Amino acid sequence: MSTPSITCLSKQLPSTCWIAATSIFDAWPSSRAAAFFVTRIKKNLDCERRCSRRVDKSTGLHCDQTIVLKGIKSARDYPNSLRRVSYVDVVTKKRLVFLTNNFNLPAIVIPQLYKCR
Repeated sequence: MSTPSITCLSKQLPSTCWIAATSIFDAWPSSRAAAFFVTRIKKNLDCERRCSRRVDKSTGLHCDQTIVLKGIKSARDYPNSLRRVSYVDVVTKKRLVFLTNNFNLPAIVIPQLYKCR
């Protein structure tokens, strides 16, 4: 994590530890501690949606959902619920889908965290 990442989030997330992981299994030990992770999802992620929350689509958010992993090994290795946040970048028009174990932050902060990594 570089200094700019810490600086840009220090006012929004005082005394919070987070990790930009390459996979949820890299971040699994931290999710059992006081930290949380934010990572991108691969298109072939096998999961099941449990619930959806309303989002303001004018901010670029597409969806904010609670999911569980369905793959046999994935579900065994990470049995907890996860949060999937879909975001469309206003500039590039690219759809980005993020996965996190943090349910407390507003949905719009999740893409911002990933951008500041």
